[in-house]
Amino acid sequence: MSDLLTIESLCEGLNGYQNNIEINDKINEIHFLITKYFLSIDNDIDNITYIDLKKLKEIALYLFDVVIDDLFKDDVEPESIKTIFTLCQNIFEQLCKVYQKDFEKYKGEYFELTFMAIACTSIGKNPAKSFVLFRKYVEGFITISTFEDKILLLLNAYIAKDYQFVEKNKTDILVHIKNRKIQDNLNKVLVQIFLQTLKIINYFKTGNEKLIINVLKRLEYIRLYCLDNNYYREIWIIKVLIKHIEVSVRNSIWKVLSPFLSHDTIKMFVEDQERPLYELWEHQREIVECSLFTNEHNIIHIPTSAGKSLIAQLTILKVLEDAEDTTCVYVVPTNALLNQVKNDLNSILCKMNLNVGTLVSGYDIINSDIEENQLDTSRVIIVTQEKLDSLIRREDDFINKCKLFIFDEFQNIARGSRGLLLELVVSKIKHFNIGNNPKLLFLSAILPNTLSFKKWIGEDITSEYSNLDCRPTRQVKSIGYFNGKLAEGDTTKYNEIINSNLKIFYENNRVGNIQFPTFERPLTNKAKKYKMQNFCADLSERFANIGNVLVYFPNTNWFKLFCDAMCEKELVLLPHETNTLKNIAEYVALTMKDDHYLVKSLRKGIAYHHKKLPDNVKRVIEVYFKKGIIKVLASTSTLAQGINFPISTIIIGSLNAGDSVLAPTEFQNLVGRAGRAMRETEGYIVLALPVNPKYSQWSTEKYISRIKSQYLFINAEDIEVKSAIYGLIEALKKQESNLDRYEKELIRTYNSIIFDLEQNGSLEEDESYDSIINSLFFSVGATEDNKSNLKAFTKEMVAVIKNKISTIEDTFMRKILKQSGLSIDSSIAIYEAVVEFHKNNLDSVFEDNGLNKNFISLINSVKNIPEFYIDKNGEFIFNCINSWMFLSSYKDICEQYFEGNYDNCINFISENIVYKAAWLFSIIYQVFERLLINQFEEQPYNSDLIRLLSDFSFLPAYCKFGVYNRNMIEILESGLYERELLIKVYTLFELHTQFVLYDFQLFYLWASAVTLVDVEDKNIKISNHEKQIWSEYKKSLQVEIVIEIDIIPVSIKGYGMYERKFMVKGEPLILRNEPENQHDPNAIKILSIDNKMLGYIPKEQTEKINDLIIDERVWMVFNKFDRGELVCNLYIIR
Repeated sequence: MSDLLTIESLCEGLNGYQNNIEINDKINEIHFLITKYFLSIDNDIDNITYIDLKKLKEIALYLFDVVIDDLFKDDVEPESIKTIFTLCQNIFEQLCKVYQKDFEKYKGEYFELTFMAIACTSIGKNPAKSFVLFRKYVEGFITISTFEDKILLLLNAYIAKDYQFVEKNKTDILVHIKNRKIQDNLNKVLVQIFLQTLKIINYFKTGNEKLIINVLKRLEYIRLYCLDNNYYREIWIIKVLIKHIEVSVRNSIWKVLSPFLSHDTIKMFVEDQERPLYELWEHQREIVECSLFTNEHNIIHIPTSAGKSLIAQLTILKVLEDAEDTTCVYVVPTNALLNQVKNDLNSILCKMNLNVGTLVSGYDIINSDIEENQLDTSRVIIVTQEKLDSLIRREDDFINKCKLFIFDEFQNIARGSRGLLLELVVSKIKHFNIGNNPKLLFLSAILPNTLSFKKWIGEDITSEYSNLDCRPTRQVKSIGYFNGKLAEGDTTKYNEIINSNLKIFYENNRVGNIQFPTFERPLTNKAKKYKMQNFCADLSERFANIGNVLVYFPNTNWFKLFCDAMCEKELVLLPHETNTLKNIAEYVALTMKDDHYLVKSLRKGIAYHHKKLPDNVKRVIEVYFKKGIIKVLASTSTLAQGINFPISTIIIGSLNAGDSVLAPTEFQNLVGRAGRAMRETEGYIVLALPVNPKYSQWSTEKYISRIKSQYLFINAEDIEVKSAIYGLIEALKKQESNLDRYEKELIRTYNSIIFDLEQNGSLEEDESYDSIINSLFFSVGATEDNKSNLKAFTKEMVAVIKNKISTIEDTFMRKILKQSGLSIDSSIAIYEAVVEFHKNNLDSVFEDNGLNKNFISLINSVKNIPEFYIDKNGEFIFNCINSWMFLSSYKDICEQYFEGNYDNCINFISENIVYKAAWLFSIIYQVFERLLINQFEEQPYNSDLIRLLSDFSFLPAYCKFGVYNRNMIEILESGLYERELLIKVYTLFELHTQFVLYDFQLFYLWASAVTLVDVEDKNIKISNHEKQIWSEYKKSLQVEIVIEIDIIPVSIKGYGMYERKFMVKGEPLILRNEPENQHDPNAIKILSIDNKMLGYIPKEQTEKINDLIIDERVWMVFNKFDRGELVCNLYIIR
């Protein structure tokens, strides 16, 4: 082993550098100077000499050449090979930055450098980075002037694995070959090399291994020819290509997946039009080989952005391929992730007719018909742990058939009451053999104690894979800090002097120090002094020069000051970005107020995001942050839970999360989002800290060093994901009066689980307590005293549960309550409230176009139950729910009930209606229905009773979606999504057709024909973004319309004699009889939807159309101008 070459021996004395550490320090010095340039600090990068750059390039090329040369493949220490690739990649990338900045100065060497950089990253097991390097430094940047340059560009794209670019741009070269235009011998050689890359791409598409053998033989023949003719550059290119082929074929999906998945399934991946997949990353291949496709359980611990989603997708495909009548459950930590995961899975599964569904929220059953339809039509369902527990408690058939449970972001097992529930759900699956002998797959970026988890799941039946070195992007860690000193002002009461700094940390304890310019702020009072939000705004402005910035704040109260500070700045925006931002700001202003700080911020490329924002606003912010149009985004921790955003820099504005301190695992999960694979090559982490100006320099440095060690460079071995049950035991030891709200939540969650187990008869024997406790993750490291304490507390809890539930004799009612997800006390309180409500003899859910006011008393009786606590009176809550269901906009609800305070309004709707009221009404309906069972059995065909129960059953869904009509839910589910837009669409539909929305088939027919327009007198304003949404919705409509229609072309007579109006195709028009017309009492006038007179129906068509208008079976839309006439389409429903 001692005879092997190491990185130390290879680097010793290279170009005047003593060792690899000195080389690394030099390239990091260049990185620091480039970073300062991007942050608009200075231009010291120009001080780096060409000699220094040339030396570094020669070193990187030499080292790269050694590790890919077969002559040395057995002579270099394996660990050193990995380190050498990392060093070379760093050198090449920093040189690319310098060369691109001064392109004119270095353009003669630029193409050669980018080729080396891309080859090094691609062969060095970082294909994601090579792809980004090509997109960032080559494609669209280099001007192609010669035929030779074209070939080299495509060879570069091939090495970068941008095969779509190669396919798209190969035609010109193939035409030259066909027309025999290539005369130069060197170009002929390059063409022959290029043709071999096309054959390899063909291998990736077909899996035909004969192509590889053929290519390698041909490349060897070309190499010998080049040797004879001294074509050294081409010899080196061939050498790189051969090594590239070796690595690529080893990781190709044909090679890796063929033993496990069918040919047709693999073909689905390579033929995907948007994101074809030809090969796995090195660590993904290793995971597949680590028992992924066996019956063993798997724990996968790899960094964020390392491709966990693909691992999940492959596992699902394997399970569903192996057995037809099986299902899969994919568990995510938040509802925000449901649609992202669904879209990711659908990209392949939908092509195989494997439906993917989602069930929103937790224990609430939005509506049994809606949920059953999702479960019946899906092979994969995506849920939170609350919804999974609900399905398990209900013993749903989908769960009984489940062959695979996937738990994503599994480090959340340590997080409070929801972590406790996650642990207990997994334990139930294990202990009670829930599902169809299922495989368990756990995915996490932060799960350092994987061996403990393996012991929990079963050491002999579980494989673990842990690799934190496979992150495709480099992370640059730093701490920014500031202090403010007050002094007496000249023109104001105070002057505040702000000093701020940034420390960037590199390997070998090297630190780059940036001192930002000191500045003064005039203050009228101390309350307006410079705060953390101001500092984060200053940092964001600078780091936005590098790429998208995400700023983390602990709660939503921080957003306004940050946005106000950011709006004083001018981010760099391209003209098309400015126009797009104007459109989305206009769109958000229709939901919020035009002067709201989010709307103002959006116009400048700034936004914020949290879970309580309206869905339509969240969605548009997510879409345009992903596209890079929104440059800076402030957020709470909602975006840290797996949402896939391209984030170049993440700024941590606080080490708190809500009311508590960020745990190291939560911090690591947050910062893991910086530097997204396939979008960036590196990500910046900035931990922002306030520093007391009274601290000495020594004290400040010591404080920063401590925070750096605790958070930025914490040893993985010091991070432990612990069971939330330890917190539960401590809470159970306290008096109730001493519990905080988090501890109370822990106890209620545990009580709910124990309530379910007790009612299932799982806690009858003393041994059963031991058995269940030993099935918990908690038991892996717990002492016997800990287990005894938990057992004693649990027994005590069971005794109380038995005593309280004994007052309810109806076993089915008990089943309803134990499935509710509530603690025993809350369940009993709900039950008693509904029993009292039932005495009112409710005869209808709705009255006078609103909810029945009898619900006010019910709301008053349940609003203090802990899970549903709302600090408002029942009438206020009722009015808000009623307005929300009956299509009041956010703006109207805000003005009517919240005095124009939009933030309070959206928080109330999100927390108390969409979440709490939906869950509450779900339980109330089930209890209410059970109380009516005797009456229903006596009168099974009582239409009033049937209508009452039917309307009641949809109340949870109406709370969730903010509508009062089940067909509106169908429309939202069909792809329209946006409630605020649906309100306008529904108004237009009724105004135009005179139909009530009782049949969504009629709506789909209408939607397919109509373009949305403004109607001023109805306060309908359609933004440009909404027009785009509507256009996409119309294209996506795949509903089979069975209504028979006739479409008759009709011209508008007299157009131009009345009001002239610019019209668009599909614009809705109104037909109205005009019996008072002196010339023709049968005349039918045509008006725009906003009542502008346009003309008349031709006289020869009036009699027939009059009959149709009377029957209300017709509507009209504008079609086109034709030879001076306006031609419309008349839709007749038969």
